[in-house]
Amino acid sequence: MWGPLLSFAGMASLRTALGFFGVGLWLMSRPGGWAVVVAAILVGVKLLPGGDDATAAIPPAIPFDLPANAPADISKP
Repeated sequence: MWGPLLSFAGMASLRTALGFFGVGLWLMSRPGGWAVVVAAILVGVKLLPGGDDATAAIPPAIPFDLPANAPADISKP
């Protein structure tokens, strides 16, 4: 039952992916086109939704609640 629907969706996504690949290949052959491709990739990666792990705060290696003149001695617990 789902076969025809999935096959149409697969064909549409393959056609879109091949179109993007063709435009990227054409841009790479143009002078300065590699910069457009890199910028598009960076914008695309930035706009992709991340999971909870991607947005979790990473604890700092050195605690920032120390006074400005205190030495950061990481050898002492």
